[in-house]
Amino acid sequence: ETTLRKIAKPVRFMSNVTEIRMEKVPGEMTLGLSTLTGTNLTGPVFLKTQTKDIRLTDISDSLTIDGQNGDVEVNQTKLPVPRIDVHTRSGDIELALPAGPKCTLNASTNHGGITNDFADDRLKQEGNDRTAKLTGALGGSTEVKVAPEHGEITLRRSVAGAAAVEAAPAAPIAPAKAPKAPKAPKAPPAVPEKVVN
Repeated sequence: ETTLRKIAKPVRFMSNVTEIRMEKVPGEMTLGLSTLTGTNLTGPVFLKTQTKDIRLTDISDSLTIDGQNGDVEVNQTKLPVPRIDVHTRSGDIELALPAGPKCTLNASTNHGGITNDFADDRLKQEGNDRTAKLTGALGGSTEVKVAPEHGEITLRRSVAGAAAVEAAPAAPIAPAKAPKAPKAPKAPPAVPEKVVN
């Protein structure tokens, strides 16, 4: 497992099964055998993987993911929403966007369904037993595209600060100290008994 933190220069990595490119890592990125996670990454971010689950939070500029097998979760809590293009051959995609994302959404799957928890009347959902599509303009022209060939899509609203809360749970509240009991008065000194011969 490899972890990068606070890298202020371009990051490039390439192997037979993984390719990673991004401009900076102000936050953190961890590459494991079967997972790739990142928080607060500066793009353009490009990821190409064979068999990895990907979880990303707060990307700037743009994000492109080309995955073969594995689930993808993108949690964008900050504005502006970057250009997003996520494509997988097999795997579910979960996308969380903040309120007022100012983007154009195009979500489609050839073999799967779509769960829309974003609750916006501007989004139109259609489909049949095999395919599903969710599209709509959310007040802007930035393109957000997610397209698993075989997999489910979930769209929901993100919660600002959720990642920070998970990373640093609140300290438990210490119970209030009970007031000290008053000290008992000292007993008078004992009078020694007289010994009679």
